[in-house]
Amino acid sequence: MTDKEIIQLIEDNQPDRLNLFLSGILDKSKNLDRQLSLTSVGMLVLILIYYLGKLNIGSEIQIGPLKLNDTTTLLYILPLIFSFLILRYVILSSHKAEIKKLIRVFAKEYFAFDNSKVDVLFTDDFTRLILPVSIYDEIGKFHLKTKTGCISVLLTLPMTLLAFAPYFIVAIWTYPHFFEFSTLGLYDKILLISTIWIIILSIFYFAKTMILSVKENK
Repeated sequence: MTDKEIIQLIEDNQPDRLNLFLSGILDKSKNLDRQLSLTSVGMLVLILIYYLGKLNIGSEIQIGPLKLNDTTTLLYILPLIFSFLILRYVILSSHKAEIKKLIRVFAKEYFAFDNSKVDVLFTDDFTRLILPVSIYDEIGKFHLKTKTGCISVLLTLPMTLLAFAPYFIVAIWTYPHFFEFSTLGLYDKILLISTIWIIILSIFYFAKTMILSVKENK
């Protein structure tokens, strides 16, 4: 939704309806945070399983009740699952960003909170306090409230780079297989191509979302 559409929504509805809508949005934000956390944990577990499997190629490994007899195929299946989790995380994060934008406009138009001087890259105090706790937002507030802007940028830079880490991991996992692509079986080729397709789809989705966001904020 654009800012104009959100403002029109506020103007066309009564306070009781807006309060109900806002309550639903906040509940959805909490649910998105839970899903993002579970997706992150899933990625970490897959990384662990992948490297355990790589250390035990051709043999069986057991993680709790899960027992794998042959880890060779696992090295092709896990990147596919991991890439799907990346796509899921990108979509969830995009949805959360939309909610944050909506709350930002609500803060200004409905609650008369002046956040016009806060850059869209940062979260104003009202939005930060009403939404679930975000480590990035909590660190980012120092950029707004103190004169340590350069320090806060340096502190948050590793977190920004960390967002691209999953893509590097998939690249590391899949890159060697392209040199042996002609020798792979049909099943392994399908897994490899599907992995690359999902990664490209997630990058396209991210880029398209950013372009639309920039257009809406003009």
